[in-house]
Amino acid sequence: MTMDEPLPDFDWTQAKLERAKQGDGGAMRELLEVYNKPLLLRVRTMMGPRARQHAETGDFVQETILAALKRLDSVDLASSRAFLAWLTTIARHRIIDSVRKKYEDSFTEFATTMLGSSNERPSQHAIHHEELDRLALALESLDADRRRVIELRNFEGLTFGAIARELDRSENAVQLLHARAVSELGRILDT
Repeated sequence: MTMDEPLPDFDWTQAKLERAKQGDGGAMRELLEVYNKPLLLRVRTMMGPRARQHAETGDFVQETILAALKRLDSVDLASSRAFLAWLTTIARHRIIDSVRKKYEDSFTEFATTMLGSSNERPSQHAIHHEELDRLALALESLDADRRRVIELRNFEGLTFGAIARELDRSENAVQLLHARAVSELGRILDT
């Protein structure tokens, strides 16, 4: 089934949805067997190659299905395409949240490296957030190439080889750019 192939008749989908809402696990499994492949294709497309480096496409499909199970009572759809679109919307939100969390975790880890380790006692919590804000401002003050190499290396976790391809530079040039960017960032933070 490609993205353009017809989905099951909506009467079939609606009947399975109603049975699934009443707790019929078999009906839900049948629905998911039919909609799994088109949803998987959409998730692969939405994730893109970078997101797939950090998570498996199938994981997002499973997370989507689990989230959909919890929300079946709230769904009232008019077509099989609408059901697939609803599943796709859930998947999109899952992907966005995952990428955002990965980025935030990477940023916090990088901040700890640049600013020193943070003690998360309540009195230190506000200071830590001020330091994160200071780091974000310092990153913004870097020129675009230096900021981008830090983002790609430290936040997205790409190798220097992958960054070199992304920036259309040699790997050695990227390593040097990264070293200079981190050094400049350190100088900015020390002032």
